[in-house]
Amino acid sequence: ISVESHYGTIFYAILNLFICLLGGTLSIIFYLFLIYVWPISLGGGGRYFEISMIGYSGVIFGLVTIFSTTEPNEASFFGFKVKKVYIPFIMLVLISVFMSDVSFMGHFSGIIAALLIKYGGLFLLLPRYSWI
Repeated sequence: ISVESHYGTIFYAILNLFICLLGGTLSIIFYLFLIYVWPISLGGGGRYFEISMIGYSGVIFGLVTIFSTTEPNEASFFGFKVKKVYIPFIMLVLISVFMSDVSFMGHFSGIIAALLIKYGGLFLLLPRYSWI
């Protein structure tokens, strides 16, 4: 809600689409790297063919990352005051530790996609509608 109210509904919808497409593409690239390039002795190989990527959680991680770059710089996270830029990474670690079956790479790809959109110039491609 905070990201949508800050940027507007149409911008938010397009931002969701960008994060979804870029995050999904990055996730596939990361898994292909693990399958074909990363040594089997270090955890690579064909076992990643069995990974299924579905859901909206990578986009949520991307939206949290975009939100973490807005003012103010600090927020309350489970009662602790932390810098907002750390929140997506704290969430990534906590979810990975307590929910072992979730896709670390999918969530991490959402974070990386949002950072590329925000700081890699793609943010400038998104239309801004200040009247919405």
